[in-house]
This record gives sequence, structure tokens and C-alpha cells, in this order.
Amino acid sequence: MDYGWSGTMAAVKAASRGMGRSTTHTALRMADVKTMLITLGLALCWLLAGGALPAADTTAVVVEDSSDLQGPNGVGTRAYAPTPTELTYTQRITEKAINLAFGTMPVMPKPDNVTEAQWHQRQVQEAAAEAQKIPAKTYALTDQGGVYVGWCGILRSECYSPQSNTTNWTIQHTYFDGLCDLRMQVVSFFGAGDFFVVIPGDHSHVPRLSLIRAYGLVQIATQGGVKKPLVRADYVRTWDWGRFVFMDYGFDRTNPVWKPRPAAAACDIYRFRPDQAYYEARLGHRP
Repeated sequence: MDYGWSGTMAAVKAASRGMGRSTTHTALRMADVKTMLITLGLALCWLLAGGALPAADTTAVVVEDSSDLQGPNGVGTRAYAPTPTELTYTQRITEKAINLAFGTMPVMPKPDNVTEAQWHQRQVQEAAAEAQKIPAKTYALTDQGGVYVGWCGILRSECYSPQSNTTNWTIQHTYFDGLCDLRMQVVSFFGAGDFFVVIPGDHSHVPRLSLIRAYGLVQIATQGGVKKPLVRADYVRTWDWGRFVFMDYGFDRTNPVWKPRPAAAACDIYRFRPDQAYYEARLGHRP
């Protein structure tokens, strides 16, 4: 029996994403060029170091570019809709959900068409589900070793290795709560740090600073005593500029190299119709 709970909670979650969040965000901080080059160089050298990575898998992997979402015009919220190919991989995810809400969720009244017993059972189930979530403040990418994930993030650097026939990506992780706009993919501008993706084949055609979602088992490699989370991708979905926007939820541990400049002119983090200037203010200029 459908008590209208799914639709109601989707609306509540959409509203809660804005609780306690700032309404403005700053434009890109031009990080020191030397620092950025060193960071990217170290990342790529680590990825290409044969001793640091598991043996390459040459199985073909689908990298699927997203078209514009088909839906009604206007502002609204919907659940994430995997493509037919992607659906198989969403069902493999074993990572626990992250509690991304700010503050306390509002208490919902009991619907008139639900009995007290049914309502109590629903509340118990919801409380149990919330208790299983990982608090955002304690969530760490490096704690997910051996877990199958579908992580979202911004493609910051890529390197194709002809010797191993693999593409190596450095990704700026972004939180994703499972909700989108009616016609646009939505992720948080905040994330839990950087992770790395290894894909068989040459995928250097994917534009830098695109949004990606990589599905695969997390492997933790260690370099100089530092743990590095790596996803050997089974499937990847991408969104180019104009097909995704940001909100600001979750506990931010983004790599400082990618942080915007605090002194820059403030701008809203969300934009109904994002243009090139929107992305450049948040992500920088494309190489």
C-alpha cells in the first residue's frame, strides 16, 4: 500500500538540503600554479607507478555520456534515474548511505489514511535506516576499502598510458544524496577529498571538469604511508557542463587546491540555468 511516504520524504529531503546552508558561494581561487602542478604530477605519477596499483584489468568498460534529462520545465525535485545500462551497477553498491542532513529533520504528521500501528511501524523502520547511515563528519573515502561504490566527482586530471592501455583519472569527490532537478543532475559542491579512477582503454576524450559517477570496488593503495582510495571502474557515467549544477550539503573535506578564492565576488551556489561563467567561477577554466 502506498501511503504517499516516498513523495513526501523526497520533498522533506529536498527542503532539508537547504537547512543551515549558505545562499552564496565564492568564485574560483586561483591556486598557486606550482602547488597545483606538483599535486597533479604526484597524483599521476602514483597512478602510473606499477608497484602502487593492482594488476590492470583489460575488460571493456562503458563510459556513458549523459544527455539532457527529459522532463517538465520549471523547478522541481526527482529521484536519480539510472540509465538502462547503469541500473545493473547501482544494484551492486554495498556502501552505506551517508547522513548529509544539516540540523534536525522536521517531524512529519501522520497521514489520515494510515493507522497508528502502521505509522509506528514506519517510524521504527525509518529510525533504523537512519541509524545505519555514516555521519558525514566521520565519513572517509579511505574507510571504504573492499566496498562497491558509485562515487560522484569532478574530473580534475587524466592520463592515458599506452603501455597498460588504461586511463587514469584524479577526481574531486562530491557528495550525492540521490535527488536531482527535473532536468538537471545535482551534486554537492562539497566532498570528502580526492579519489582515483582507473579505466581500461583510452578515455581522454572526456572533457576536464566534467561531472562523473564511477562504479566499482574500492581498493586502498599506500604511498609514503598515505592511503589512496582507488576505484577500478566497471562503468562510468559523465555529465558535461550545462547538464549538472551544485548545492552545498555535507561536511567538506575538499582538497584545498580546488578551493575557490574567498575574496572573489560572491555568487549563488545553485543556478537554474547554468552557463559557462557559472562553472568557471566554481571549477576554473578548462585546460
